Amino acid sequence: MQLEKYNLAVALKQSLHQVIARDMQTIQKFVAERNEQQALINRQLQQIDQALSREIQQPQLNTTRDTSESFWKQWLRLEPAQAPATALMQRQIVLKEAQLRLLLARQALAAGQYTEYQKDLTEVMLLIQQLPDPKAKELLKQLNKLKTLVVVPTPILSTRALLG
Repeated sequence: MQLEKYNLAVALKQSLHQVIARDMQTIQKFVAERNEQQALINRQLQQIDQALSREIQQPQLNTTRDTSESFWKQWLRLEPAQAPATALMQRQIVLKEAQLRLLLARQALAAGQYTEYQKDLTEVMLLIQQLPDPKAKELLKQLNKLKTLVVVPTPILSTRALLG
C-alpha cells in the first residue's frame, strides 16, 4: 500500500490499512463465490444443451406412459383440437432455435450481462413451452431452476465509505 507517502494521522493510516485488508478479503470471497456459481450455471447449461442436441438428433418422439393413470386413460385421451400440431411437425426447428438462444444466454452470462441472460432464458422457455411432449416439460423444469438462481451480489466496500 502506498499510504505511507501521504501525510496522514497514524490512526487514520491504521484504520485505512485494516479496511483495505477487509475489503480485499471481501473481494476475494466474492470472486470465489461468483466463479463457483458461474461453473454451476455453465454445467447446467451444458447439460441442457446436450439434451437439446439429443432431441434434435432423434426425429421421432418416444411417448412414455404414466402407469398411475387408469387403464382406459392410457389408451384413450380426448382433447380438443384447437390447431394443427405444427409445433410437433417443426419440433427439430424449434429445438434448434432454443439451442441457439441458449448459446446466446451463455455468452451473455460470460460477458456479465445478467439481465440479457435472464431475457434469453425466458425466450428459450417460451420456445420450449410450445412443445407438448414430456421431454420438453423436463427441459422446462431445468430451465426454471436456472432462472431462479440468484447471482451473487456485488459487495459494498468499506474503504470508499471511510474516504468519503
